[in-house]
Amino acid sequence: MESIDSNLCFRVQIGVEQLFTQLMRPKLRSFITDMYKDVTYSLDEDGYTAAEYHDLVRKRFVKAWENLMEGYKDTLTDENFRTLLSLTLDVILRPWEKFMMSMKFTEVRHVLLPGPRD
Repeated sequence: MESIDSNLCFRVQIGVEQLFTQLMRPKLRSFITDMYKDVTYSLDEDGYTAAEYHDLVRKRFVKAWENLMEGYKDTLTDENFRTLLSLTLDVILRPWEKFMMSMKFTEVRHVLLPGPRD
C-alpha cells in the first residue's frame, strides 16, 4: 500500500510540473518586461508623485498574477498549488532580480530604466 501511495504522489508531482511547463511557463517569458513597458521613472518631483499615485507596475503585476493563477487554487489541492506556486516563483524571481539590478537609481529614489538595447 505504501509503494502505491508514493508512486501516486510521484505521478501527481510529475503532472503538476507538466502543467507548469506547458501552460504557465510560456506566459512567464514576458511577465517582468510587460509590467515595466511604457514606464519611465526619469521624472521630476511632480512626475514622480503622479507615477507613484498611478502605481502602474504594481497594478500590472497584480492583474497579470491574478490572470496567471486564476482557477488553479480552486482546482488543485493545497499541496499541489504550493508546488505550482513554487515553480512559478522560481522562474519569475531570478529574471526580476536581474532586471532590477540593471536599473540605475538616483538620489531622489528615481529609477532609470535601461534603454533599448542596440
